[in-house]
Amino acid sequence: MITVSQEFQEALENGDRNYLIKIDINPPNLMIVKPFTSKTVNGITITYNADGSVILNGTADENGCTINVMVNEITLAADRYRLSGYPDGCSAETYTMKLYTKWENTYYVWTGYNNDTVINTTQRDNETVVAAQIVVQAGVTVSNLMFKPTLGKLSKILSFTKDNLISLSIEDAVSQDNKFTALGGAVINKATITIDNSSENYSTYDFKGATVTIKIGLQIGNSPEYIDRGVYIVDNASPKGIGLELSCLDYMSKFDKSYTESEIVYPATIKSIIDDACLKCGVIFTGTYLDSNYTLTTMPAVSTFRELLSAVGQITGTYAHVDRHGRLYFSWFNTTLLNQAINSDTKVSGVYYIEDVLDNNYEKDNITVNGIRAYVINDESNEKFEQHYPTTLTDNDFCLNITGSPLIHGGNITEIINRVGPRIVGLTIRQTKCKHTNNPLIEAGDVAMVLYSVKNNTNAYYPIAITRTTFAINQSQETVCGIETLSENLDGRYNDAQLLREQTKKDTNDAK
Repeated sequence: MITVSQEFQEALENGDRNYLIKIDINPPNLMIVKPFTSKTVNGITITYNADGSVILNGTADENGCTINVMVNEITLAADRYRLSGYPDGCSAETYTMKLYTKWENTYYVWTGYNNDTVINTTQRDNETVVAAQIVVQAGVTVSNLMFKPTLGKLSKILSFTKDNLISLSIEDAVSQDNKFTALGGAVINKATITIDNSSENYSTYDFKGATVTIKIGLQIGNSPEYIDRGVYIVDNASPKGIGLELSCLDYMSKFDKSYTESEIVYPATIKSIIDDACLKCGVIFTGTYLDSNYTLTTMPAVSTFRELLSAVGQITGTYAHVDRHGRLYFSWFNTTLLNQAINSDTKVSGVYYIEDVLDNNYEKDNITVNGIRAYVINDESNEKFEQHYPTTLTDNDFCLNITGSPLIHGGNITEIINRVGPRIVGLTIRQTKCKHTNNPLIEAGDVAMVLYSVKNNTNAYYPIAITRTTFAINQSQETVCGIETLSENLDGRYNDAQLLREQTKKDTNDAK
């Protein structure tokens, strides 16, 4: 749930939808800042993060502190470039960044103090960036000071507001629409932006790989208040009428990298596995490591880091998601809070109440997740293992099913199911796809109560876990609780078990 000021919340409740939009598009960062091991140099402790940012703490000694941050040489075209990623307070007396370039036989030093530092002002072709440094002057104390060294073409930096946008939609999901696949979900979310290109100013712009940040706000009194609504990478740009449509993917797409690039040594803990994935894919982790010390003995048979994140979610009772700041986290729906709302005659804080419903397509009955069931095959013996939680689970109960997880085997299946089960059992929700007045504060993973009837001045609601919500300016918002019916769940459970039996039989026959 996104937290805003009371004034912002009240403005939404009073019907203010005159949104302020800020979209910044930056070219890919040419500078590679390798996440080195944290260290202390001349009094300054340096922490390197997976996203290329550098955090500084401490007081520089009498020699000052100089930190080399770039690991690649960059050849510049005949264009101007911007060096950015400075914190506030940069000056010749405190701290700054320096860039060293070479053209022909001459070296140049570029010292910057703010995000408007321009490099290669004379636009020399084939000038080479050979080094980049962060410098903290002697005696200066810094606390959680963050630099994020970024170098990109100045001509490729764009900003848009509502005035030069045709449309904007943000799709946020943690599960499929037609089946409850949130357990172990690792969904790549997307934003679709259509910019006004009637003057063809952007027809030759290469958007591929550019970083997009989206902010949505309201005018509160004399000042605007914005909320971050995502960091994305442009995947495709295509003409659409007088506009140019940008299809953008969130940072979960960064994890679609081959797991062969992992350098982690097994046995390894869940924490170290997640940290390794973030390090190799350039994404910061935020939140809590559930079961952080649980150890996996062998490298899992996965193709990508995203498959690994999905498997980690399965054995921790969570989904993997990238937040609106571009950071990875693991979470689950707040079952306790939603059950309070179901049993309360008054509104419960932390639960959305969707009352301005424009179109409501929902099932007649609620579904309660009664348990969890896992099926796995031993790779060596082809022996099939099945385990469920709780032990009283019957064939007529709705349960979440895990089949063929690369992190579950006969030796740990009971332990994992008994640990994960209590986290997910008891969630009561209803299948729905509803359209309502848009609200940029609603996110996938939130819990909500949806108004479906008013009788004798009494409101009737049904509970949902928001598995997908699609926000769009100047349009209604579509919110989904994607969960199958009980009969569909039973059919799916049979199919999972049948597929496992068939695979076991096939493997046995192949071995003969």
